[in-house]
This record gives sequence, structure tokens and C-alpha cells, in this order.
Amino acid sequence: MKKILAPLLALTLAACGTPEDNAAPGDQVRLNKSWQVVGIYTAADAPSSIPETLHPAPSLTLGTQGLVGTTGCAQFRADATYLNGEEESNVEDADGVRIDSVQFDDTRADCTGESLWAHNQLTRLLAQNHEFTLRVDENNQMVFTLHDGRVDSPAIRFVSLAA
Repeated sequence: MKKILAPLLALTLAACGTPEDNAAPGDQVRLNKSWQVVGIYTAADAPSSIPETLHPAPSLTLGTQGLVGTTGCAQFRADATYLNGEEESNVEDADGVRIDSVQFDDTRADCTGESLWAHNQLTRLLAQNHEFTLRVDENNQMVFTLHDGRVDSPAIRFVSLAA
């Protein structure tokens, strides 16, 4: 009996793997997934949260060669290079992203208040030649942190809208 149970126990434990191996489907997936902006951090004393009542909410989707999205007031498209360290990478393995070029459509005429604030912050941050650290966690949150040499660098926090 012990000879049968020991191999079964070993197989069961091997199948368990690490917590990262057992992540729910969709966790840490980046490509072709809608990411809603939930925070824009530009200074310690500046507003940062995007109200849940903001419609349309700012969001983006990462593609293999760039990203597309909306500031909430204007659609945008950007060509981007994904990086792993200093080397070019695919989006799934990247720990950084550089905006190579970006085009914003005209701003909606009814863009005011918090929507306009978010639009202005995003158009400043998602600019040509800006490079960001890209981090995704198991809670379906992603953070872009601008490489600007400051200790408190601006950042954009996203939450995944799909698992």
C-alpha cells in the first residue's frame, strides 16, 4: 500500500506547482486585453484616482506592436517597443515599454471636468519617446511607471476588465 501511495503523493505535489502556476485563467495576460485606467499619479499632492462614474473611462489594449485606447475624451494609437531589460521583447515577457509614436484623435467637445483632467494627464504621459516600466500582477492590475529619473516618477495604474 505504501508503495502505491508514495508515487501518487509525489505526482499530486508535483502537479500543485507554485502559486504562480496556479493563477486563475487570464491572470498576468497582457495581450489583447482591455485595461481600464484607475489611477494617474503625477505628484504626491495631486489627485490620482479616476472616478468610477467617468464615462467613457480611459483605457487601453496592448497589441504586439503597440497599443490603442481612449483617454476618455479622445481615441489614440501608438506604435511601441516592448522591452525586457534593454533588449526588445514580446509583450507577454516585457518589463518595459517605449512609445515610439502616438496619434491622438480630436478631443470630444463635451470633454470637461475630471474627464478633461484625465485626458490632459494621459496625453502628457503617453508621449513619443517616453519609456515606462511595465508591471502586471496576479490581481489583474498593471502599472506603467515613467522613466524620468525621479524617485516619485509619474505612473498610470490599470485594472483588467476581463479575466
